[in-house]
Amino acid sequence: MWQDEQLCERIQLSHGLRVITLGPRGIRINGRPFTVEAVRGDAFSDNDLLRLRDAGCNSLLTSVTARSLYLWEAADRLGFLMLGRIVDRETWELAGTLRQHPSCLGWVITPELVNHEILQAVRFSPLSFGRSHLVGCEINPLSLGPLPDGLQFMLCDEAILPLLTNHPQPKIVLADREFDELQAPDVLGWVFTGQIG
Repeated sequence: MWQDEQLCERIQLSHGLRVITLGPRGIRINGRPFTVEAVRGDAFSDNDLLRLRDAGCNSLLTSVTARSLYLWEAADRLGFLMLGRIVDRETWELAGTLRQHPSCLGWVITPELVNHEILQAVRFSPLSFGRSHLVGCEINPLSLGPLPDGLQFMLCDEAILPLLTNHPQPKIVLADREFDELQAPDVLGWVFTGQIG
C-alpha cells in the first residue's frame, strides 16, 4: 500500500486461477488436457522438487499431515499440483485448510475409509466444491468394486490394473517405474513410487 508516494505496507499473496474438470476425455485444467505425472512422498527439499520438475513431474501425492504443509507451500511456489492422501478424521480436517492452496488438485481417500462417515461427508463437503477439486479412492485387491457416490477416480497399483478392466472409472496408477506407456482411455496418469535419483 502506498500513501503520499511512500510504501507503507506490503503483503505477498499466493493465488492461482484455474478450473479443473474430469470428463470422458480425462482431466482438463483451464480447458487443456492434463496427464498426472506424479511422485509419491512426504519429504522433499526445494532442490529435490526442482529436479523432479525438470524431469517432467507435474504433481505430488503426499500424506495430509502437519509435517507435509511445507510441501503444499513449495508446490504453490514451484508449480506442482497436489493430491493429498486422507487416512482419518484428523487428516480430513487438516485437508480443509489445505484446499485453499492454488496447488490443490484433490484428495485420495484410503480403502479403510470407504465405508466410513468421512466418505458420506464427501458428497456435501467444501473440499470437493468451489475450486473443482478431484476426490478419489485408493483401491487394493480387497477393495475392488465400483466407486461409491461422490468419488471420481481410483488410485490403484499397476499390478491390479488388469483386474479393473470391467471398471470404467478413471484411474491413476501407482507404478515403481516411469510408466509412459499408459494409453488406456480411462487412465488419468501415474504416480511413480520407486527410488528417485
